[in-house]
Amino acid sequence: MILNGRQYRIVRARIERLEQGLGEIKEAPLESDVHPVLRSAQIEGLRCQITDLEAELREYDDLVSGREFIFKLDSLSELPLGLIRARIVRGMTQKELAKELQVKPQQIQRYEATRYASASLTRLLQVADALGIEMHEDVTVPSTEAVKVVWRRLSDVGIDREFVLSRLLPPGDAPIANKLSSGALLNMVKWLERVFGLGTSSLFGPGPVRLPGLALASARFKTSKVVDRRRLASYSVYAHCIAALVAETVPHLPVVIPHRLNPDEIHISVLGGRGYPTFDAALRFVWSLGIPVIPLSDSGTFHGACWRIGSRPVVVLKQRSQHESRWLFDLLHELYHTIEHLKTDDSMWLETDEIGRRESNETEELEANDFADEVVFDGVAEELAELAVGMANGKVQLLKAAVTTVAEAESVDVGALANYVAHRVSHGNVNWWGVANNLQRATEERTPFAIARDFLLANMDIGRLGTEDQGLVVRALQETREVKDGSR
Repeated sequence: MILNGRQYRIVRARIERLEQGLGEIKEAPLESDVHPVLRSAQIEGLRCQITDLEAELREYDDLVSGREFIFKLDSLSELPLGLIRARIVRGMTQKELAKELQVKPQQIQRYEATRYASASLTRLLQVADALGIEMHEDVTVPSTEAVKVVWRRLSDVGIDREFVLSRLLPPGDAPIANKLSSGALLNMVKWLERVFGLGTSSLFGPGPVRLPGLALASARFKTSKVVDRRRLASYSVYAHCIAALVAETVPHLPVVIPHRLNPDEIHISVLGGRGYPTFDAALRFVWSLGIPVIPLSDSGTFHGACWRIGSRPVVVLKQRSQHESRWLFDLLHELYHTIEHLKTDDSMWLETDEIGRRESNETEELEANDFADEVVFDGVAEELAELAVGMANGKVQLLKAAVTTVAEAESVDVGALANYVAHRVSHGNVNWWGVANNLQRATEERTPFAIARDFLLANMDIGRLGTEDQGLVVRALQETREVKDGSR
C-alpha cells in the first residue's frame, strides 16, 4: 500500500521502467536457448507486476480524492490499515499526524510501515481520535448455540435452512454450515446481509428480525389462505435481488415496450408465420422487447412475478411443471401484467395462486388469462372448446378423446387446449384439471426450465457482475430435483 506522495512517485516511476522493459522483451528476437514458454512467463510476470502497482496507484488516488470515506473492517486485525487509509482521506501527512500525537514523524512512519505492529491499544485509540474517526462495530463470538439461534431467527421471517444452504452459500460452504459449524457463521451472515440486509445486529440483536420494507410494500397481489406470508416476503426479497442482478447484465438490450397489447399482432410476432406458438418462440419474442425472463424452481411462495428494476422490466417464471403449454401460458400471462400494470419504476406484481387455474373475480387476472389464450389460440380458443364439448355430447367421460381429436385436427397443442377446456368447465363446478394434466406433453429433450435458463445465460453479460454475485445468480438457476424428475 502507498503511504505518501513520495512513495506514489516511486511506484509510478517503477511502472514506467517495467513497461519499458516489457516493450524491449516483446521487440527482442527470441534467443535459441530460451524456451518460448519461459519467455511468455517472463512477459506475464511483468504484466502482473504492472497491474498490481497500478492498482496501488488507483487506491491511493481514490483515498486522496475523498471518494472512499467509509471502510468496512472484517476483523480487528484490519484496524491498522483502516487508520492509514483514514489519514490519507483526511489529507493529513505523516508529519501532521505526528504533531497531533506529539511524537516524531519517524515514529508514524515506523507505525505505518509495520501496520502499527508495535503500537499499544491505547496508541491506536489515540490515532483514531486524532483522525476524527467514528467506529460502529459489532463483536460476534460464534458458537454452536449462536448458529442454532440464527437458524431459528431466520425461520421466524420465513427463511428456511435448506434454502440458505442451496441458494445462498457457495457449494464449499454449505456442508460446513449444515453441520452447524460456528466457523461458517460469519460467512453465512455475510450472504444474508448481501441478499436480505440481515447483518449481525439484526440476527444477534435483542429485537425481532425484520426484512427490508421493499419485500411486499409495492407489490400487487392477493394472498390465499394457504400462502405463508413470511416465506412469501422473504422469497420475494431474494427473487428481487436476482432480478436486479440480471437487470445489471443486459444494458445492451433496448427496452421496446408496445404502447398497446394486440393479441393478434403478438400471435403473429411470436409465430413468425409458423403454426402453433411454442414456448421457445414466445421466449424469444419477450426477450426482443428487452424483457429478461428468469426461471426459478424453488417450491412454494409465488408462481410468477414481474418487476420494473428502474426502467427495465424483468419477468420471473416459477413453474415446476415440465409441460411446455403451462410455461407458455404463464409467460404470456406475465407479459400482460408487465406491460399493463407496471407503469412506474420499481413496481412489482406477484402471482401467489397458480396462474390460470384460480377461481377468481379479479379483473386483472381474468384479463391476463384472456390475453394469453388469445395469443396462444389466435382468438379461436372458445370455438375450439365448443367444438370439443359438442363432440363429447356434453359428457365429461368423452371429453378427453374429443379434446385430443380437436387439437390434432386444428394443429394446436393438446395440453394447451385441455387447460383451456378445464378452466371453462370449472365454471360449471366440474373439476377436469386431473384429466387436463394427463394430456400435457412433457418435452423430450430439454425441460422448459432449461430452455429459459439457457436463453438467459446466452443473452446476459454475466461478466458485468462481481464473482460473488455471479455465483448467486448461477445457484439461483440450478434446477431442483422435483423439476428434473417432472414433479409438480
